[in-house]
Amino acid sequence: MKVSKAYLLFLIPMFGIISCNNEKTHQEDPNPRILFSKSAEIIIEYTSKIRMANDTATVDSLAMAYDKKLTEVNFSVPFLTDVKLTEQENDSLKKLINNFVKIKATKMKELSRHNVTSPDTIANE
Repeated sequence: MKVSKAYLLFLIPMFGIISCNNEKTHQEDPNPRILFSKSAEIIIEYTSKIRMANDTATVDSLAMAYDKKLTEVNFSVPFLTDVKLTEQENDSLKKLINNFVKIKATKMKELSRHNVTSPDTIANE
């Protein structure tokens, strides 16, 4: 599909207007900024805690506490506040969450490897 230069010249300013409107929303409503900062803080905090965990039970309990705290934050702001986050804020939260999931999976795999008993040991008991 070919897009004419005139059409592109029309669309580029429109994206700027949409972007500016989203920024004005933050100035009028502080809740999206509060949601973003509290969510990011929780994700970073629990990523760090999971990184330092010594066993899989601790990782699981930290993951459950993370879910609970994040849910509390989401319910502490008005309904549909998350839709008012900017694209950059959404991207940042996505990266933080992806990192959290990656660290959790890596930690669980690492700790599980240490807790595995050889099948020969179990059979000989």
